[in-house]
Amino acid sequence: MAETESNPTHSRPDTQFDHVMEADDEIYLKDLVLNLWHYRTRIVVLSICVTFIIAAIAAWIYFGQSKHKMISLEFKLEFEGVDENEYPNGLSFSTADILSTPILSQVFKENDLEQFIDFHEFKTSLTIYQTNDELKLLEFEYAERLRQENLSLEERDRLETEFLDRKKTAMAPFYTLSFGFSERLSSFPQPLVAKVLNDILRVWANHADRVKGVNKYRHSLVSRNILSEKDLEKGDYFIASDMLRTAIKRIREDIDLLQKIPGAEAFKIGENGISLKDLQFRIEDVQQFKLNPLLGHIRESGASKNPVESLSYLRNRLFELNLREQKASANVAIYENSFNQYNQRPRSGLPNLGGDVVSTPSLNQGIPGNVPAMIPQFGASFLDSLIEMARENSDMNFRQQILEKVIQTGLDKVDIMFDLRYYKDLYDRITSTDDNKHQLDANDKEFAERIYLMHQEIYSTLMRTIDEVNAIYMDLSKYNLNPESILFKVTRPVSSYSTKPIRLKRMLFYVIVASLFAVFAIVIGVSVAVSFTNSRSDSLNKIQ
Repeated sequence: MAETESNPTHSRPDTQFDHVMEADDEIYLKDLVLNLWHYRTRIVVLSICVTFIIAAIAAWIYFGQSKHKMISLEFKLEFEGVDENEYPNGLSFSTADILSTPILSQVFKENDLEQFIDFHEFKTSLTIYQTNDELKLLEFEYAERLRQENLSLEERDRLETEFLDRKKTAMAPFYTLSFGFSERLSSFPQPLVAKVLNDILRVWANHADRVKGVNKYRHSLVSRNILSEKDLEKGDYFIASDMLRTAIKRIREDIDLLQKIPGAEAFKIGENGISLKDLQFRIEDVQQFKLNPLLGHIRESGASKNPVESLSYLRNRLFELNLREQKASANVAIYENSFNQYNQRPRSGLPNLGGDVVSTPSLNQGIPGNVPAMIPQFGASFLDSLIEMARENSDMNFRQQILEKVIQTGLDKVDIMFDLRYYKDLYDRITSTDDNKHQLDANDKEFAERIYLMHQEIYSTLMRTIDEVNAIYMDLSKYNLNPESILFKVTRPVSSYSTKPIRLKRMLFYVIVASLFAVFAIVIGVSVAVSFTNSRSDSLNKIQ
């Protein structure tokens, strides 16, 4: 046993085997490097030849490409809100609006393009993209600065904030509208393409202004069509007067709506400087000094062209108002019941901020006794506390919404009750008047003529007021939203250039990658061939 331990040949056989393997690997690698160095001339010649062949094939592919001709028009969007992807009136904007189907269809028909191209190919040949060299340079600059490894967290946050601020100022809305020619479109006249590009922008601007109303506030105002002069002539005295009363109410609602727009109170139009306040006073005077006295005279005298028609109209109005009053009362009851049930549900107290609330007596000085001073101790349940606070905020918003609905429904009910009392009084007065009075006033030509002239005067005043309200609305939208009423401006004339599917830089990149791969393959091939030759020589030597 002692002899075995003292004999070094039997002590570490694995270590000796490892040394032998390492020696063999070193010999193999050394032979491989020497063999490659021995065949270096052949490797270099083969690499040059293969690289030349690859470059020749790449040149043949590059110069053999069919050129794609592009005709482009650069323009700038100049309306307010484009930086936030919104039109002046708040509607969402996208460059896809410019190339939408309605716009392109109109341009396609106006220029008779069906003789050159079908609509689908015409639409797919158009592209629009944003061009902003200043923004690209800014992104490159801050990308390099943020790539530094020694930046602290505060410095990185400061750079990101600075980049976002500068990016907002550099976001100039420059765009390029391009039309790409294919081989099939060789007969398409280039001057016509230039006209088509300009027409697309023109049609889009008109469509956005007239159809979408992007240069106007999103308000729908009444027009002259709310009231017909023929209906006033044919209708009964009271019905015609009530139509005028309803029209006055609608005009006053529009005036109140416009007065909420910033700057509307001081806005004036015309040579006389008519303002919304003037129109409001005019409508109130018409109702107070012209229409109401006329309605009072008709109500007291019971005059009517057709009493049956008037009574039928009043009964129908009373029926509708009673239904609306019942509906409003039911809505108020539902909202109040829901609000009471929601408040009676079990609710937790103030949210705990993740730990015990520590009351400090020294902080209670000057504070009422029922409001203890609290210092939150933030712990592991802080996230749960935030969720609870969010729930409390949601509950408060929900209760506020219910209260707003209760108030609004109550105000609507007040208006309904006013109209209900108004029509009920009219109905009672007309039904209490004897039939002879009706017949006498109906045959009184002077009385009928006076009512007709008063209706015409009120009607003319209302129509003029509607026109002036709409004029103020249009001018107010123009000066507040888009002073110049211009959505775009062409910055460069139409230009044409030719491109290839594979650009020169990309082709060079492909040549370099292919050449490196070929050289690597040559080295591997030579190594395999040398190894095979050496192994074959060793085998022959052993046989001999």
